[in-house]
Amino acid sequence: MKKKVLFALSAVLVVVLAIGASFAYQTSSTNGVNVMTFGDVEIAQHEYERATDEQGKWITSTEEDEYGYYPDKLQPFTQNKTIAPAFYVKGQEIYDDRPTTDGSEHQQSWAEVGAPGSNQLFDDSVKNVIDKFVFVENTGSNPVYYRTIIAIECPEGFEEGGEKDYIHLLINGNSRFDWEDAGYFVIGDTRYLVKVATHNEALPAGKVSRPSLLQVFLDPAATNEDVAEFKGSLDILVYSQATQVFDDEVTADMALTAAFGEVATNLPWKDTQFDQPALNNNVMEVTDNLILKNEPLYSNTNATEEVTINGNEKTITQVATNVDAFNWNGNIPLTSN
Repeated sequence: MKKKVLFALSAVLVVVLAIGASFAYQTSSTNGVNVMTFGDVEIAQHEYERATDEQGKWITSTEEDEYGYYPDKLQPFTQNKTIAPAFYVKGQEIYDDRPTTDGSEHQQSWAEVGAPGSNQLFDDSVKNVIDKFVFVENTGSNPVYYRTIIAIECPEGFEEGGEKDYIHLLINGNSRFDWEDAGYFVIGDTRYLVKVATHNEALPAGKVSRPSLLQVFLDPAATNEDVAEFKGSLDILVYSQATQVFDDEVTADMALTAAFGEVATNLPWKDTQFDQPALNNNVMEVTDNLILKNEPLYSNTNATEEVTINGNEKTITQVATNVDAFNWNGNIPLTSN
């Protein structure tokens, strides 16, 4: 008999102040004294899920929204949910296609929590999917650029695109978000896959963004033995950073990198270590962009026989905090191109 395993989806609620003050440059003059008014940069991170009744059914709004359908009610995200491998009642992932007054596909509106737009979610025939809608609110007085860093627990052997590609996220593909993978990291003593959603447009003061993360679920192929690798909980760490908006020549990525550094070398969690892909019978499988932190791929590698790296047309990026980390210790290998 299969055992139920209790998974805890943990989130970090963060209010981040950008480095340095933000100037509104509003001036007045009294008795020859020029007065400049300071503005602040401050954000709040909010996480929601759809509300359900005692039977586990979504609670639908009784008011029609601007798109011609009735969105489900939202509530703050609930910790310590039970998560199990997903089950597809209809044999496949199906998006919510409840009929609307104008015949269009159903989408979940975010108007209830003050955010614009809507997104399509999986319907109720996809069982064991966890809602985790992550929003950022600009609680300061100036427009901001922000990015949300999401770390998903990913035990050794669980890889995106690998044999155990079992942890799935439904993310917001809206053009306002630029998504990237920072790589695999060990935070504390737990291994995580880190993804970054950069909001490439300024978020005005007092406004709530669209959500970056939408839903999480475990692949139906996951077994009891796979579930045991998580040691009782699936942790998701979520952290948002914001900085002031400059002129059009300074993009959101440029401003955030200047304020907080590159994500891959400046994760916000303590005791973080980059997890470099391991060699298996002298073969390194690179399933995503490979980022080396102060560890040149060749200069610090001693081999008594050939070492093969199987890539997938991704990028090898070396990040260093000092010049010595880029030392090749001799001729640059032919494979370095």
